[in-house]
Amino acid sequence: MHAKLVKSIFLFGLIAAFFPGCQHRLIKQPLPQTSEQWTQWGGNCRQTFFIKTNAALAPLKRVKTIKLSSSPGKTLLVSGKILFVSTLDGKISTFSLDTFKKLGDVRLPRKLAGTAALFQNELIVALRFSKKSLFRLNPLTGKKRWTADLGSIETEPLIYNSRIYVTTLYKGVVAVDGDSGKIIWEKELQTQSHSSPNLIQNDLVFGDDRGKLRALKPDSGDSLWTASLEGIIRAMPVGDEKRIYIGTTQGNFYALDLETGKIAWKFSVNAGIFQNAAIAPEGVFLAANNGFLYKLTRDSGKLIWKQALDGVAGAPPLIFGAQILLGTLEHKLLVLDRLSGKILRSIKLKGRIRTMPIVNSDAVIAGSEEHWLYIFARGGSG
Repeated sequence: MHAKLVKSIFLFGLIAAFFPGCQHRLIKQPLPQTSEQWTQWGGNCRQTFFIKTNAALAPLKRVKTIKLSSSPGKTLLVSGKILFVSTLDGKISTFSLDTFKKLGDVRLPRKLAGTAALFQNELIVALRFSKKSLFRLNPLTGKKRWTADLGSIETEPLIYNSRIYVTTLYKGVVAVDGDSGKIIWEKELQTQSHSSPNLIQNDLVFGDDRGKLRALKPDSGDSLWTASLEGIIRAMPVGDEKRIYIGTTQGNFYALDLETGKIAWKFSVNAGIFQNAAIAPEGVFLAANNGFLYKLTRDSGKLIWKQALDGVAGAPPLIFGAQILLGTLEHKLLVLDRLSGKILRSIKLKGRIRTMPIVNSDAVIAGSEEHWLYIFARGGSG
């Protein structure tokens, strides 16, 4: 019996030596250098949720449905033909977009739910309900390169110029060096923030739970201005070359001057606004909790149209050329016409859609709360 036990331990050690961490790898080969990437919330560091293209989304033909271990998180990531999915049971998994087979997964610390972004072909992971809440993960080995003690993070990390910017519940807003994990600067807020930061022109902009919208210098964290709005800010601000657009939980949607923070106009709806807006050349689009999608002029906030969605939006609108992609809490994946607001396609999924659908070269990828991941072939390339 003793000899068998020793032999078993020896064999286990031998296997571990030859295959270190093989059950915790996300990928087996380094990620390729490719322009086909969706690296963070909104796609890149200057999120306007607008993709300029002549291609079409509809008609969407379902090509694959994948059962996950739990509901997907808010953010899907793509690098080349590899899809990264965070799930609420504290995992990050990878799938091939060629074969749709699972490539690997890693378990996050204490099985805590997290969100991620891609940085230098590795993952920046942010955790909820954790003290050591931000870390850099090598997807080839499943090992951490560094960890930062920032407390609970309930927002999406922003990556710009080798820095990671995060808003936290208890430590304000923090800038972290992406290579070393060292804190470059941090700014206390005297309140919590559930508003993800965005880079608008050269300013770092975010909101907080007291209704203050703030603009900082991304290099130093120095304050540029602070604006007080009516309602809690849960959405991420978006902006163009002149203005910032943001909604609040009291149902007010604001346009503010980028340089001064002064309110240019306000549009009110009869429901809270929890999702960030999307910006096209001719207008700004916002989804409210009354089940409507609104299109407003950017210069004055005049209503162009509003469209009933047959449900509340569970994620922000994504403008793809002449069409809009949107998921609802009533299990609907919608494609709308950008100019008229007309619903062109409505697909019923299994579960509420809180994950932002994304688009790559030939597919639309969506997730739903009933542990499902969907791959759709999109329209022609135009």
